[in-house]
Amino acid sequence: MKKLRILFYLFTLIVFLLSSCSGIKQKKENGNPDLKNTLSNSSNNLSTCWSKLADLQTPRNTHMVAIVNNKIYAAGGGTSGGSFEEYDFATNTWISKADMPTPREFISGCAINGKIYAIGGWLDNKTYAIVEEYDPTTDSWTSKSPMPTRRWGHSTVMMNGRIYVIGGALDWPISEYYTSIEIYDPETDTWKTKEGDPDAGPTLRWGFSASVANGKIYTIGGIDAKKYPDKGNTFQAMTIVEEYDSELNTWNRKSSMPTARWCLTAVTVNKKIYAIGGGDTYYPKEMLNTVEVYDPLNNTWVMKSPMPKGRIAAAACVLNNKIYVPSGGGLAPTDVYPDFFVYDPACDTIK
Repeated sequence: MKKLRILFYLFTLIVFLLSSCSGIKQKKENGNPDLKNTLSNSSNNLSTCWSKLADLQTPRNTHMVAIVNNKIYAAGGGTSGGSFEEYDFATNTWISKADMPTPREFISGCAINGKIYAIGGWLDNKTYAIVEEYDPTTDSWTSKSPMPTRRWGHSTVMMNGRIYVIGGALDWPISEYYTSIEIYDPETDTWKTKEGDPDAGPTLRWGFSASVANGKIYTIGGIDAKKYPDKGNTFQAMTIVEEYDSELNTWNRKSSMPTARWCLTAVTVNKKIYAIGGGDTYYPKEMLNTVEVYDPLNNTWVMKSPMPKGRIAAAACVLNNKIYVPSGGGLAPTDVYPDFFVYDPACDTIK
């Protein structure tokens, strides 16, 4: 009898230890995300470098974001109508502001001199050259001089007090791509055009992202305009990176991004460019949460901690060396996320 009790206790102890080990293993598996899995799609997969803030009131994709007076503004985009929102850091809330007069998706724009400029875009089979200026002090919109050309799927950056509008396409189905750069002076409300060279750049594409570093403009990723369904091909995402020198009006090819993607977003922190998210193909099989960083000084790329949730057609902005990514889309045009994430590059030690 005594031997039976001993055997029983031993058996119980073994079962307990096995179940405990299993629990520990499960806890590890459900803890921090596997950083090699670039397609993780759970918003609970927060690494130490990513945090979640308040959801947007209106989820959106193909939108634009800008920062004025330490507040973030989100404008336009698919499924959003003309809704326009302001994020207040003090209260961690989004507040509805005056609607954008002309609802658009595949819009681009930026902030300059305390005002926000929403430029171009597309909606209901119509492409726009329209420019609308938002003044946060009066919560009002004003129409400004339109771009010389209508375009969507373009990218916009601010440099030296001017707004540079790059690339994009004319209509849908696409009838024309642009190599020209159109430059807007908000002080005079005027535009000038710098023509590109089809043989020297920029490469014809849309759905790419652009960012400024060290006084140069870098265009990253996108959809290859030369591989189009009407020509017997399928849309193809690109890894291409090109550097634009505005003084010389020249383009130079740089080291390719490791991951081909389109409808990504790119921003600059401490002279390095962070390429975030995007889709792997035009009709994406996966929404990427990949974060890859380009150093223009040594022309190299490294991978960093991924977003907690993959998305395409997102937008990002930078404040105090942190990257803010509000909303973005999924596999279908109407599949949009309200999630709002912030990333701190300073804590990310992944090489």
